Amino acid sequence: MFLFQGYAGSEEVLGMCLEGRRQDAVIATKFGFREGPNTPPYSPQQIDEAVTRSLNKLKTNYVDLLQVHFSSFLENMEESVKELERQVSLGRIKYYGVSNFGPVNMKNFVDVGGKPVSNQIGYNLLWRSVEHEVIPSSQKYGASILAYSPLQQGLLTGKFLKVDDVPMGRRRGKLFSPESCHLARHGQEGAEKEVFEAIAKMNDICKKANVPMAKAALSWVLNQPNVPVAIVGARTPEQMVENCEIVDLPQSVIKELTEATESVKNKIGKSIDQWAHPDRCE
Repeated sequence: MFLFQGYAGSEEVLGMCLEGRRQDAVIATKFGFREGPNTPPYSPQQIDEAVTRSLNKLKTNYVDLLQVHFSSFLENMEESVKELERQVSLGRIKYYGVSNFGPVNMKNFVDVGGKPVSNQIGYNLLWRSVEHEVIPSSQKYGASILAYSPLQQGLLTGKFLKVDDVPMGRRRGKLFSPESCHLARHGQEGAEKEVFEAIAKMNDICKKANVPMAKAALSWVLNQPNVPVAIVGARTPEQMVENCEIVDLPQSVIKELTEATESVKNKIGKSIDQWAHPDRCE
């Protein structure tokens, strides 16, 4: 079970839900964004305090996986790694991982003694830039990919067939032109033409395979190397159940979907951070 610490109240709600059955769940949380995007870096003491807060909110004495949200949130990487190892030795966390770490971030983290078991990063059929360097570097250091946004904020459900169909708040990323969204702060060209051409192709592929696009997209990401987890959100209990029903796609369909989105991958290049420029992930 995964939650995002940035959402106020999420840990408290999960703690209440798991009372009396903590042993049945795997809990992962993060530290970071305590003061929004401009959060100052964490000292080792502040990491300890963040763990304490999470444990209290979750009503548990340990977290299975603690994640560093961005490398920029670490005041001193070597001292931070020592603190994470100390938390493991105390039994307050079982493992630690990272989030939004590019290949340079990952190397720096490992070079000072870090042993991350995972790298949580955005990955889906329309956002494949991590295939260039992030997935290989994570695999090299023994860190599995936890793919967040596997449905690309609903674009991979097949509900949005043109730019104007997409709610304004979901056009903030680098797949869209800044002219399409006054909320965007990435300043990049976008890839709208390639995105909606790919969506049309995927719609046809999924219709022929008789599989809803959302299910196909989730199956695709879980069929990629070193990706055992897809972190998918839901607005309703029904969506949660539906998103947990993963279909077994034939390799031929996986190949077709990959080819359908190749032009988007090429247009985006190696940019890892969907939201800002320059990248916060190196």
